[in-house]
Amino acid sequence: MKTIGVLGGLSWHSTAIYYQYLNQFTANKLGGLHSANINMTSVNFEPIAELMQQNSWQQITRNLTKSVRVLQESGANSIVLANNTLHQVVPELESKVTIPFLHIVDALGEKLTALGITKIGLLGTAATMQSGFYKKRLLEKYQIDVVTPQAKQCQWLDKVIFSELCFGEITKQAQQGSLILIEELKSKGAQAVALACTELPLLLKNSTFQNIPVFDTSLLHCQYAVNWSLEGKDNIHE
Repeated sequence: MKTIGVLGGLSWHSTAIYYQYLNQFTANKLGGLHSANINMTSVNFEPIAELMQQNSWQQITRNLTKSVRVLQESGANSIVLANNTLHQVVPELESKVTIPFLHIVDALGEKLTALGITKIGLLGTAATMQSGFYKKRLLEKYQIDVVTPQAKQCQWLDKVIFSELCFGEITKQAQQGSLILIEELKSKGAQAVALACTELPLLLKNSTFQNIPVFDTSLLHCQYAVNWSLEGKDNIHE
């Protein structure tokens, strides 16, 4: 079993879910008292979140460089970044270490390819939905198209994530609003919807809404990492 390095704290609520999933999937696969080999470094999210709101991605990269190097020096064999939005700086962070990043978009891309899905609706922070790193990677590597909500709706969901979900707060208003977004994505031809924010599954816990599959990218990311850690073992299913 290889050691998974987790860069967490971004936020701590989602990192706790990552820790749970990584161990749960390892135990499901190996049985008994098996758990994942995990090295974790957890950072303070407040200054990173402020830089995200300012679109200061170069500074974020500088701030996280020490953390990814710490993971490598700890003996981790790979790095899992427990945050969707920050994956847009992964290309820069990859150049700072020699161990691989297990990319969350690849986890989604492989799942969608296996199911024959060629058009996915994307929900996440405004930066994730509008920056294009999901769209670019899915299209270039997996020939999968991405559709997103209108700009105003992206900003609404972004506010929900940062002012509510990152604090563990879940409201009926936010849940109802998210269902409206899913319906819009479906009307744009999406065959499924990806919850591309590690906090969104706290809000939308079911696997199907409005007769359309909804994928938790955090869960897929952890499955992907465990499969990698166990060196190509069979896919893990819920």
